[in-house]
Amino acid sequence: MPLPAWQPVGENFTLSCRVPGAGPRGSLTVTLLRGARELVRRSFSGESPRARGAVLTAAVLARREDHGANFSCRAELDLRPHGLGLFENRSAPRMLRTFALSPEPPRLAAPRLLEVGSESPVSCSLDGLFPASEARVYLALGAQRLHPDIILEGDALRAAATATASAEQEGATQLACSVTLGRESRETWENVTVYSFPAPLLTLSAPSVPEGETVTVTCAAGAQALVTLDGVPAAAPGQPVQLQLNATANDDRRSFFCDATLEVDGEVLSKKESTELRVLYAPRLDDSDCPRSWTWPEGPEQTLRCEARGNPAPSVHCARPDGGAVLALGLLGPITRALAGTYRCTAANVQGEAVKDVTLTVEYAPALDSVSCPERITWLEGTEASLSCVAHGVPPPTVSCVRSGAAEVIEGLLHVAREHAGTYRCEATNSRGSAAKTVAITVEYGPSFEELSCPSNWTWVEGSGRLFSCEVDGKPQPRVECVGSRGTTERVLLPLAPPDPSPRAPSIPSEPASGIYTCNATNQHGSMVKMVAVSVESPPKMDESTCPSHQTWLEGAEAVGPACAALGRPSPQVSCSREGGPWPQRIHVSRQDAGTYLCLATNAHGTDTRTITVGVEYRPVVAELAASPPGGVRPGGNFTLTCRAEAWPPAQISWRAPPGALNIGLSSNNSTLSVAGALGSHGGEYECAATNAHGRHSRRITVRVTGGNDSAQGGTEPDGTAETPAGGEVFSIQLTSA
Repeated sequence: MPLPAWQPVGENFTLSCRVPGAGPRGSLTVTLLRGARELVRRSFSGESPRARGAVLTAAVLARREDHGANFSCRAELDLRPHGLGLFENRSAPRMLRTFALSPEPPRLAAPRLLEVGSESPVSCSLDGLFPASEARVYLALGAQRLHPDIILEGDALRAAATATASAEQEGATQLACSVTLGRESRETWENVTVYSFPAPLLTLSAPSVPEGETVTVTCAAGAQALVTLDGVPAAAPGQPVQLQLNATANDDRRSFFCDATLEVDGEVLSKKESTELRVLYAPRLDDSDCPRSWTWPEGPEQTLRCEARGNPAPSVHCARPDGGAVLALGLLGPITRALAGTYRCTAANVQGEAVKDVTLTVEYAPALDSVSCPERITWLEGTEASLSCVAHGVPPPTVSCVRSGAAEVIEGLLHVAREHAGTYRCEATNSRGSAAKTVAITVEYGPSFEELSCPSNWTWVEGSGRLFSCEVDGKPQPRVECVGSRGTTERVLLPLAPPDPSPRAPSIPSEPASGIYTCNATNQHGSMVKMVAVSVESPPKMDESTCPSHQTWLEGAEAVGPACAALGRPSPQVSCSREGGPWPQRIHVSRQDAGTYLCLATNAHGTDTRTITVGVEYRPVVAELAASPPGGVRPGGNFTLTCRAEAWPPAQISWRAPPGALNIGLSSNNSTLSVAGALGSHGGEYECAATNAHGRHSRRITVRVTGGNDSAQGGTEPDGTAETPAGGEVFSIQLTSA
C-alpha cells in the first residue's frame, strides 16, 4: 500500500508488501527495507507446496530521521533445493516525509497604530517546526497579502515583511499570520488601527527680509490636529497659530518650530516642522567671533580666524594700520614672532561694513643671549652691583640666579665682595618653557701684599737658581717690580718668580745684591708698596786655596789639624777625620800622623768634602856610619865607608876627609865613600853630614892605616874608640856625631 504524503513524527504508520503469484510459498522470503537496512524479514517455509503469493505488513514509528528516507520491499525465491537457482525481486522505493508542528500559535510583532502611507516592519515567528524549510507562511494586513522574507534558525521560523497602509484601510483592521506544515496549520492575528496624520504646515511671509521689516509666521495642520508655534498653542484643533516680529540681526537664522498633536485610539501622536528666517544686516565684529586679543604659541601651525556676523556673509580683511603685513585668515600656517602686533580688521557686505583693531600676541619660550645676559660679568670690590639677566620671551619671563652649589636666589643690590665671585646658574621661565645659562662673576680689586706670599725678609742661596717670589693678591693680576734702594746699587731690579711657576721658569741670571728693595704692585685699580730686605748666603765650598790637597807637618811640632777652611755664608764649620775617627783637639806631630784625611765643611745650606794628603817632615839623623871591611885596612888595601841618613825631605850627604887624602870615590848620592889602595894619608877622621831644610846631623869615624907588626892605637873621641887588633896592619875607627 502507498505511504502517507506527510507522517507526523512520533506516530505509527503501516508498511505492507504484497508478492502476488510467487510460489511455491514455502520457498519464499519477504523483507521490508529502510534504505539498505532491514526492518522486518519473514520466511514462509512450511507452507503448502501449492500455495502461491504472500503479504508482509508491519507498523513503524515515524521519526525525524525518517524524513526523506526511502522504504522498499525485497522478495527472494530459493529453488536451489529443487535444482534451480535463487530468484530475487525488489519493489520501487517509496520516500517518506515526516513533520513536527508545535501546538502553540505563531507570535506576531506589529505596531498597534499604522499611519497611512508609512511603512512599518511586521513579523511572524514560530518555534518547534520540523522540517522548518517545508513550512508555508501566509501574512496579510486586512485583505492585503504581504510577501515576507523567511528566516530559518534550526527548528524556528521568522517571517518579516514591511506593511504599508492605504487610505482605504483607515480604521480598525487585522494583521493575520498562518503557518502550514504537512497536513496541519497554526494561525494568529492582531488588531491594527490605520490612521491619517499629515505633517503640519509652517510658513513665513518672506523667507529673507532686511533688518527692521515685519515677518509673519503661520503654523497649521489637519482638521483634528492641535498645533503649537514656538510653545504657543492654537485656540482649538484644526485652527492655525500666527506670530509677527520686527526682524533684527539676532533673528537671522532663527528657527521656528510648529508642533501638531493627534489622539488615535487613546494614544497621542505628534509631528513637528521647522523653518529658518534669514535677516539681511550689516557686518558685526563680535568679540566671540573676532577677539580683540589673540595669543598663540610660536611654532605650531594655526588657523587665524576673525569671523564677522552679517547677511550676506561679510568678507573680512585684517592688515597692519601702517599698510604692512596682512593676516592670512582661515589658512593653516606657522606662527612666527614677526606676526605679533596690532591689526585693523574690516568686515564688509552689501549692507555695510565694520572695523575693529585686534592685537596678536605670539608667545615663545625664554632666551638668554650674550647681550642681555653676558656669560662673563666683572664687578669691582667695594662697589654696588646686581646680577641682572634679562631674558627675551612672551609672556615676559621671570629670571632667577643661584650660585653653583647653593640654594639661595641672588636678588637686589649687592655690596660687592670677593666672595661674590664664582659661577651662577640663571634660569628664565615663562608659561612656554625655560632657558638656563651659566654666568661667571669676576670680582676685581686693587693689589695687596701678604707676608706669606711676599716676605719682608728673603735669603737667596747661591747656586739655588731660585727667584724671589712676591705674589700679590689682586684682580686683574698686578704687575710687580722690586727696585734696589738702600745697600744696593740704585735702580737694580730684583728678578722675580712668575706667578705661575713652571719647569721652564727662568733662573736667576746673577747673584742678587744684598740690601733693601722697594716692591711696587700695580693694576688698573691701584698700587701698593712694600720694602723687602734681601740677604745673600751660600753653601760651603773648599778648594785648593782654602784647603790644599797636600799639606806638610814638622815632626815634633804642635798641630790642631789640617789647615782647611771653607767659603760660605754663614761661615761653615770644618772638621777633618782619618779613617772615620775624630781629630783630637791638639797633637804632638809624629811620623805616624802622615796619611789621607777627609775634611767636611757644613753650614745651613749644605756640606762640602775634600780629601787631603798630610806628609810629616823631620830633621836628618845619620842613623848608620859603617866601614867595610869592618876589621881595618892595611896599606894598599881597599875600604868603603857607608853613611845612611833618615830625614824628610831626604837629606843631602856630604863628607869631610882627612887632609891629604886623595883618590877618594863617592857614590851618586854621596852615601858611600870608597878608597882603593889605601895610603897612610888616608888615615884619619872622616865625617858624614846629612842636611835638609829642617837641620843638619853628622857622625865621624877614624880610619888608621897600619902595616907590619906596628900596633894600632886608637885615638879617643867623645863618641867612642877603636882599637887596633894584634898582628899585622889594622885600622881602628872611632865614631862621633854632631
